[in-house]
Amino acid sequence: VIDVETSGLNPCISEILEIAAIKVRNNAEIDRYHTYVRPVGVISPSASAVNGLTWSKLYDKPYLEEIQQHFFDFVGDDILVGHNIGFDVRFVQTRCGTLIHNKCFDTLKWSRLAFPYAPDYKLDTLRYVLYLHGDSHTALGDCIATHQLLQSIANSYTITEMLENGIEPHTSSYQSYTKPVYDDH
Repeated sequence: VIDVETSGLNPCISEILEIAAIKVRNNAEIDRYHTYVRPVGVISPSASAVNGLTWSKLYDKPYLEEIQQHFFDFVGDDILVGHNIGFDVRFVQTRCGTLIHNKCFDTLKWSRLAFPYAPDYKLDTLRYVLYLHGDSHTALGDCIATHQLLQSIANSYTITEMLENGIEPHTSSYQSYTKPVYDDH
């Protein structure tokens, strides 16, 4: 399960500020990866209002270039699970300048099928409807909630149905964009 918090919505001009992953085997968490990331550019006020991340919280954290290999080593070739996974994958690919070839499972897609009574399918709404844990709009908190959401979906669908219909290999919809070039830090 992966999640990123960012300085904006466009991966070409916005940055990853926080990145997390939870490694799951047999439906149980076995390991976690989490780090904050020092931005090179500006954090938009609207992004800070959502995720609470500011320059004063991140100025002493490592740059993305310093941690990205640790993240890739952690996720390896595992299936990547996320809520609106395309957003996270596009950011990681664009900001790290590396194509991700892992298979992906989007809990947003499956939530619509499993929970037709939900008023909407935002992770925060599903937290409330399904009593999911994890701090909202933090990379690790969203990973925790997404893992619990995956477990709830698994209670509605067999693993075979999920594997046959839910895991999507990368397509052009997750294409990487040209990574912006910045001057030295």
